[in-house]
Amino acid sequence: MKLELALQEKDKKLKDLEETTQEALKNIKKNFEDTIQQLTDQVTRVEDEIKALKEKEELTQVKQELIKNNAIESKLSLNWINNFYLLIESLLLQI
Repeated sequence: MKLELALQEKDKKLKDLEETTQEALKNIKKNFEDTIQQLTDQVTRVEDEIKALKEKEELTQVKQELIKNNAIESKLSLNWINNFYLLIESLLLQI
């Protein structure tokens, strides 16, 4: 009888230990899943930030190119005006 009670007690402890272990494994799995989701979200945010920075860099390059082109156009216009002025001046000198 004592042996039977001891075996039943041992079985109960083993069952409790198995349940505790299963619960701990579920918690570990949930923690891993949560951590993986957090890391995935962080990677997504970093990728979005990198994309935004690349777009900003591209826009900055386009802006610099436009400024450069405007400067060239302004210089050409100034040269054209200057040449036109010289032409008028030379025509006036011939009169």
